[in-house]
Amino acid sequence: MLRIRHIVSIFFVLTIFLITPACSSNEPPSRFESAQQESTASNSSAVTQEAVKGGELNRYFPKNQGGYQVIYTQEKRGF
Repeated sequence: MLRIRHIVSIFFVLTIFLITPACSSNEPPSRFESAQQESTASNSSAVTQEAVKGGELNRYFPKNQGGYQVIYTQEKRGF
C-alpha cells in the first residue's frame, strides 16, 4: 500500500512539473502590440505633416444647449 501511494505521489509531482510550464505565457509581444506602443508614445510623430491634434477639431462640434452637455473624447486604446 505504501508503495502504491509513493508511485502515485511521484506521478502527480511529475505531472505538475510537466504541465505547469505549458500553461505559462512567456510569448514575445506581437508586432501589433509593439506598433501600438510606438504610436501612442508621447514623442511619436504623425504620419503626415498636415495632421492636427484632436482638440483642434472641437470647434466643429455642437455647443452645450438644451440641458445637454457635450463632452469631447478621442478614441482610446481598446475601442
